[in-house]
Amino acid sequence: MTALSPATVMAKAGKTAGREVSQRVANGPGSDVSPSGVFGVFAGADRVIRPIAYGAAVALVAILFSVAGAFDTDEISLAHRLALWTVVPGLVVAQAILLRSSVKSLPIAAQYAAVVPAIVVIAALEIHALKFTPLVPHAPDPILGFILFVAPTVAPIAMAVVTAEVLFDAHSGPAVAASAAGPELRIAEDGLAALPLNEVEWARSHDHYLEVSLAGGRRRFVRGRMGDAAALLAHLDGAQVHRSWWVARAAVERVETRGRDRVIRLKDGVDAPIGRSRVDKLRAAGWI
Repeated sequence: MTALSPATVMAKAGKTAGREVSQRVANGPGSDVSPSGVFGVFAGADRVIRPIAYGAAVALVAILFSVAGAFDTDEISLAHRLALWTVVPGLVVAQAILLRSSVKSLPIAAQYAAVVPAIVVIAALEIHALKFTPLVPHAPDPILGFILFVAPTVAPIAMAVVTAEVLFDAHSGPAVAASAAGPELRIAEDGLAALPLNEVEWARSHDHYLEVSLAGGRRRFVRGRMGDAAALLAHLDGAQVHRSWWVARAAVERVETRGRDRVIRLKDGVDAPIGRSRVDKLRAAGWI
């Protein structure tokens, strides 16, 4: 049996995913445009459908790779191949979801830059370790060369996961928050100016709308962009701490250093990232 390159299997999915993100960002989460193609089903998915969708995707990859005998695995039994190609893509998908959740406050491009290379390295190390078990019947390879070998396969899968998570969040963010917080939460078409500005504790941008936290734990979603919000809130004791975040000083519990990054822990438990270009200005203002 001729071994099929897994990168070829994932290429069309990656291209379709890229188009979906561009369409979603261009039209905003409230647009009438419904995503189509590979990730079209993700846009309308809820918390139950999301794991089912990922499970189905892993199962599809497992079947394709097993039938094709990917990476010269056609010499082992079909049941062995199915086990192998369920475990490996399952680990890649699960870890990409977890890692992306830790960087979801970053711009979309930065999420790809943080998640994809890390998952490639992690997956290579895990597969390398599996070669010391009966699951992967191959001798271990030099690790650096092996990372480069698996990258064309693992990177598109990681990119697809980040894309799916972005689409899930872009579509379901306001709806999920509304169902959790009650009927008072809605997307206001008249923007931030319609809210009591002196009660704003923090604001975060999501493409074409703003998530705003008000005193008392109330949450609102309004149409608008961070630049406009920062201008409206400029008279208050607060600051735009990141390209996507404005924070009131009174809402700050503490500032934490995490590696090379600084994060504001807010009194409601939310973490707001501090943009590196804003560190000096915030230090001069006594925030840090």
